Amino acid sequence: RAALMAVGIAVAGVSGRRTPGWIYLLYAAALMLALDPLLARDVAFQLSMSATAGVMLLAPPLRDRLLILAGWQAEGPRAAIVEAGALAAGAALAVLPVQAAAFETVSLLTVPANVIVAPLYEATVAVAALTAILGFIGPFADLSAVTVQFVPAAFVATVDQLARLPGGELTFGPSLAAGAGWYVALIAGGWALQRGESPVLAPSARSGFATTTALVAISGGLWFAVLAPGQPLAVVTVLDIGQGLAVLIEDGDSRVLVDTGPSDGVIVEALARAGVTNTIDAVVITHSDLDHRGGLPAVQRRFDVALLLGDGDSATPVTQKLDIGDRIRLTARTTIEVLSPPVVTAGRLHRSDNDRSLVLLITIGERRILLTADIEAPAEQWLLASGTDLRADVLIVAHHGSKSSSTREFLDAVQPSVAVIPVGESNRYGHPDAEVLARFESGAVLLFRTDLDGDIALLSDGERLWADASR
Repeated sequence: RAALMAVGIAVAGVSGRRTPGWIYLLYAAALMLALDPLLARDVAFQLSMSATAGVMLLAPPLRDRLLILAGWQAEGPRAAIVEAGALAAGAALAVLPVQAAAFETVSLLTVPANVIVAPLYEATVAVAALTAILGFIGPFADLSAVTVQFVPAAFVATVDQLARLPGGELTFGPSLAAGAGWYVALIAGGWALQRGESPVLAPSARSGFATTTALVAISGGLWFAVLAPGQPLAVVTVLDIGQGLAVLIEDGDSRVLVDTGPSDGVIVEALARAGVTNTIDAVVITHSDLDHRGGLPAVQRRFDVALLLGDGDSATPVTQKLDIGDRIRLTARTTIEVLSPPVVTAGRLHRSDNDRSLVLLITIGERRILLTADIEAPAEQWLLASGTDLRADVLIVAHHGSKSSSTREFLDAVQPSVAVIPVGESNRYGHPDAEVLARFESGAVLLFRTDLDGDIALLSDGERLWADASR
């Protein structure tokens, strides 16, 4: 967004055109949505666009009104503080519905916090740019390691302390109607602020504002009407949560989360990216390793979890135990079946906790996705010997691509067209193993990795299946 706006403004400057900046914001949004209409559902896109609109359309007239009311000149330290506050307020007001809908929390300290950290942020950007340009020079690199590191450190420390202030957050989840009403009120308030002389919108620009906005809304609606599938798709998303596993399964109004990743709470951000805002019908914990269940407390604090399912491991008390043959029915089209292990005899069948992981078959109509958690070669051999039909269109690779899993015999039985490896970037275990990668490559399998490709969404209408990587 920023790059597209910068190019447009630069071209306008060279050609001598004087076009309001918000026009370039609309151009950038239109071009990005033309290339990828589903960006409109992306929280980062929504936050970036709304914050920029607030800065460009609300902040300048708000600043001017405040300066007039205070009787201050438009220059000097006091004016700089007012401008910083207006910029923070404009952005905060514009993003409030998006922030509340995505995270169900709103900071009450946004404006003062941004005013306080703004100088440190600008200094951090300057330090980063200087280091990027001169960091390859040995003496400068040595000097910067001792001196300039304190600037970004001060920035991060200040933000951290502000975030810890008590009573700084308000928790609520607005309805769509409330969000729409908020933006109507902002437009009305912004229009009222624009009355009289203002450097933001020239008269000619004002006359075209409503027309341009209407055209953007209409064109966006047409894109969605043309590109939306004939029926809603079921979506299985392997979330990028670092070294761990978290898989979100959605169909219609039903939503099941399999595993919750590590205990650093990154799962909450990942679920927000996937559009989860409130309720999760069930959380399934495949086994007791922390990289699979560590994020459960954060999920339970943040979301309304109706059921907690698992094998009944003492480390994870569950609402209901799952055993081989059990099925979770999301819709008439989508089910989750437990293929392994038999909980009653699992302790005698498998010595390792990894091999006692729940193995799940996700069925969406005719399409099949096999989720193997952390099982290793012994559990794979047991599944092969059980006579279970292991064929699947997609394999969510076991144990993050470890060399102890994904044996050749197992892959031959599954015959996946697509494989997804949930793995953390530069992890200390060396996952995924080179030999495992070679097995997939030799089988002409389309391979995704969360460390390289981000969130991997598997979408199906029950007959066809699509894979979409976020990077």
